[in-house]
Amino acid sequence: MTKADNRISAIRTVETFLNGRACSDTLFHVLNRAFDQPLNPEERAVTPFAGGIKQHGYQCGMIWGATLAAGVQPFQLFGPGPQAEAKAIIAAQRLVESFRAGNNYINCYDITETGRPSTQGSMIWLIGF
Repeated sequence: MTKADNRISAIRTVETFLNGRACSDTLFHVLNRAFDQPLNPEERAVTPFAGGIKQHGYQCGMIWGATLAAGVQPFQLFGPGPQAEAKAIIAAQRLVESFRAGNNYINCYDITETGRPSTQGSMIWLIGF
């Protein structure tokens, strides 16, 4: 995979999030821009994964956004097929493992400790601001 460039920053990520984006499409947007792969229609399609799939508290939307973005790069490098699929799955596994190691949880409600749909304020600290 190509290395992401240095255009990823906590401030820019938070700014993207506060401009009305959900956690899922914020991460998808930021990572795809870092790899010079703007995917505007796909960014909108990732939005329902926010808050643990439509605010139900399941797996964090940031995991969904990041893993879906990670799947774009192998597809761009290898085209459709088993090699790209395998690399995307491995990247997704590593992202989930890394996320769990840093947060102890992968579910939105456990991370935000809200027991209800997340708010932008409770999510800001998760992005690293």
